[in-house]
Amino acid sequence: MRCVRAGAALLWLGVALLAAGCHGVFVRPRFSGPARTIEQAGLRIHTDVSQAAAAELVAAARAMLAELDATLAPAEAEGSAGCAAGPAALRAPAPPEAPRLLIVFRDRRDFKRYLGAHLFANEQAIGFYCELGGECALAWGDPPSPEDIRVLRHELAHQHFSRRLAARLPGWLEEGLAERLALGPLPGGPLAAAPRERAAEEAGGWRAYLRQRLAADAVSAALAVHAGRVGWPGREHAAPDDVPPPVWGEDEGGYVLHVLFVRFLEAWGEGLEGALGQLLRQAARGERPRLDLSTRFRTLGDLEHAFAEFVLHQGLRVLLEDAESTDPLVRAVALEALAGAPLPAGTQQGGRPARARPSLAAPAAARRGTSGCGSWPVGSRAGGCAPRLAGVPGRC
Repeated sequence: MRCVRAGAALLWLGVALLAAGCHGVFVRPRFSGPARTIEQAGLRIHTDVSQAAAAELVAAARAMLAELDATLAPAEAEGSAGCAAGPAALRAPAPPEAPRLLIVFRDRRDFKRYLGAHLFANEQAIGFYCELGGECALAWGDPPSPEDIRVLRHELAHQHFSRRLAARLPGWLEEGLAERLALGPLPGGPLAAAPRERAAEEAGGWRAYLRQRLAADAVSAALAVHAGRVGWPGREHAAPDDVPPPVWGEDEGGYVLHVLFVRFLEAWGEGLEGALGQLLRQAARGERPRLDLSTRFRTLGDLEHAFAEFVLHQGLRVLLEDAESTDPLVRAVALEALAGAPLPAGTQQGGRPARARPSLAAPAAARRGTSGCGSWPVGSRAGGCAPRLAGVPGRC
């Protein structure tokens, strides 16, 4: 039996090496402009964008990597005091990593050609991370738009997971977490390399974009849930101790629900400090990651109901309290479609409080305690080249 397993392992190793070699030979970026390689701050960037655009690219990538390391820091060395150790000074330094590889095109047609050269490419992708080649690929404007920045941040999150985790996350949760981190705060952000006269304009542009994007996600998700989209049909009585992939996570139509589910976990205290953080630590150790929500919900049916309420509350709050973030026509149509949906507690409608209903998220004082510190060690894994969608065309 051992010989058979060893032979199978060698066979797969040979296939992986051959695939890696083919990737390097046949999947090469072709740039319309003069190409160059930028190596600095742990980055290796192959690009043909202008010097100014490249400076903003480097600054945006460095800001995101700093956020990822701050949010998902390497764990203490084995044998240390563990999560309770606390200060970073007590942690063993992580081994040096290879530079993060980025392929960045100034012409979006060049990106599409590069995308098409990948075996498992999705023609709708506007950015992707390829595990086989280890690169993030995207187009970058001059100056970059907020959408360019979001796509970069999203794909860097995928790359970070691949570098730091020894086991693959469930695809639907990885997409949600990558998008949640992409739409996170941008302290300093790409503005570090921007001329001072552009800084205020670009900061305002990112904030406005972020507000509109979150609003669009909330409304789209609320409409999907109100239309009857469900996650675990036929499994309502199953225990949520190993939450399976939801039905809405099987196609692009449920893309906005991925990130809403991560926000839902955060609202219940089960984000990086709770069940989601535990799942990441399992993946970091090479274990099969399991999302265990059995301390919060008795069944998948309870989870489904709570998530649906959360999504409807988020969408209705946007429509009733933040009219500036949505197109007037979209807002009118969405309000009509959601007519009769229960309003969240305290929502203002026409200057008066709406009909009250209990808040979905449990108060912090009533939440059950969670364990873990959210840190995870450096790991590695190999995989096929499967680009991940960084957005769905037609959405804000």
